[in-house]
Amino acid sequence: MDQQDKDSQRNIDDRNGTAGDGSAQPAAAAPRRRFWKRAGIVTLGVGLIAGIGACSAGAYHHRHWGGWHRGEVTAEHMREHVDRGIERALEDTDATPEQKARIREIAIGAIDEMRTLRTRQRELRRSALDLMASPDLDRTAIEGLRARQMQLADEASRRIAQALGDVAEVLTPAQRATVTERLRARLSRRWS
Repeated sequence: MDQQDKDSQRNIDDRNGTAGDGSAQPAAAAPRRRFWKRAGIVTLGVGLIAGIGACSAGAYHHRHWGGWHRGEVTAEHMREHVDRGIERALEDTDATPEQKARIREIAIGAIDEMRTLRTRQRELRRSALDLMASPDLDRTAIEGLRARQMQLADEASRRIAQALGDVAEVLTPAQRATVTERLRARLSRRWS
């Protein structure tokens, strides 16, 4: 059996929870549980951050009395959307009003910062168009623009990670597990 076959068998054994000889590996289950717990927390964060990102990008479809309206979202619309999202996400978690208020504060702070980053990103996009329209090709300017775009993406990623950690600290482990299961079920309905 070559090394690739051994690795494949080891992966199969790991998934099945066996040691290759069919005997159970109870110790191997603990790292898997830890993985799924962490994956659940990440899923919670991704769900919250996706909502924050959609709002900050101005891509949120808000309900209009005449139907759905797509357009620039005001700070008031975003706050209403965040409030509904928090209520929905924390349903059945027995979250206290203080926890909900703190999570709302975290989300609104992240949205406000993401809106600022979105404005800067739009400016960079305009700069890219100006570079493309220029009669002279300036590769140094193009590289500088790329570097600024990556820096901006890094700032956004850092802020999202901060908000994720802050929200996770507000919730108890049991509440995080409840929210994670709800989000996992919701995502499976959407992506299946």
